[in-house]
Amino acid sequence: MKYVILGNSAAGFFAATKLRDICEDDEIVVISRENTPVYSKIMLPYYIGNEITRDKLFLKDKDFYDKKHIKLVLDKKIMGIDTEKNIIIGEDGWSMAYDKLLIATGGRPFIPPIDGIDKVEFFTINSIEDADRIKGCAQTGGRAIVLGSGLTGIEMSIALSNLGMHVTMLEMGDRILPMQLDNDASNIMETQLKKLGISTMLKNTIHKVYITDEGIKRTELMDGQQLEFDLLLLAIGTRPDLSIIEGTSIKHNRGILVNEYMETSIKNIYAAGDIAEIKSDKNEGYVSSYIWPNAMAQGRCAASNMAGNHESFDGAAFQNVVQIRNMDFYSMGLIKPNDDGYDILINYDKNNGIYKKIVIKDNAILGMVMLGDTLHTTEISNIIKNNRQVSKEQLDTYLSIR
Repeated sequence: MKYVILGNSAAGFFAATKLRDICEDDEIVVISRENTPVYSKIMLPYYIGNEITRDKLFLKDKDFYDKKHIKLVLDKKIMGIDTEKNIIIGEDGWSMAYDKLLIATGGRPFIPPIDGIDKVEFFTINSIEDADRIKGCAQTGGRAIVLGSGLTGIEMSIALSNLGMHVTMLEMGDRILPMQLDNDASNIMETQLKKLGISTMLKNTIHKVYITDEGIKRTELMDGQQLEFDLLLLAIGTRPDLSIIEGTSIKHNRGILVNEYMETSIKNIYAAGDIAEIKSDKNEGYVSSYIWPNAMAQGRCAASNMAGNHESFDGAAFQNVVQIRNMDFYSMGLIKPNDDGYDILINYDKNNGIYKKIVIKDNAILGMVMLGDTLHTTEISNIIKNNRQVSKEQLDTYLSIR
């Protein structure tokens, strides 16, 4: 049996290692368009901000693949898949046959339709190559504009600030980290960012970018304000990269559609990670911002089923965890219920910049947001993972402010 995995992402890497654990003698090939072994994308902002060195990004070196008898093919762009002949096709006419195929090629940054964006240099962060480019262009004392205030936008703003840049973060909505925070919690985080030298502008976005006759880079915002910049970073999310399935009959919506076994609509082809779209009632109301744990779990689940097992993916078992290392902030699980069957407990201490939110149902904690005080997060996260019930006394303790 020959297993081919497209993408040396978290999903692809953990699928390959899981397959090798199950299938000792079968052929396993991992093909990547990048030129490095697997690395942690979620750590890229910390590398950019000089909090870790480049070598700390890598999970494994090339020797690891050799020892596991996993063939690693780097710097190879796949142009298409012949689903009838079970063949993948490279850009230079190169091809490879497969018996079972996993698509784990991830997503690509969304570029909004900004007037003039094609005429100025801008950055996104989706690879180690992107990170190297940003580090090379960041200037101490320079002006950086970060468009987007999700987790990536915030962490990249902190990274650029660590490099000595004056950072302005723009958000079209009325609060930062909008998928995790309400207005009160957002206000606290804005204050913390301000202490790090990061300015935030809400209810605003970039309408136009251009370069003046004097060579000055400038943005024109929706409200007419103009901001000069030396570095422009777009951090408003990614989209599944569906280019690899163009011309095939693999069903897709926003991403490649998969069932609970990570199977696509085509026999012997699976998908996992950012590129996969799996619908489950258990996931309703959960927000996925950092999906590394889900990508790992999906990769392993796909591998198990590719090897002939019958293992379903339970997304609810891998609660979404959002954390910012530079701040006392932790978010996990169901934080924005979609119906009235939940109790939401909040303790907001404006003076001390502390916000605590716990979502419960049937005496079980399903989600939490802790900002400014993360003392009990480990204990609460274990309760969420194990679906244990809690007492009123425990809830009072978790919501109390020291």
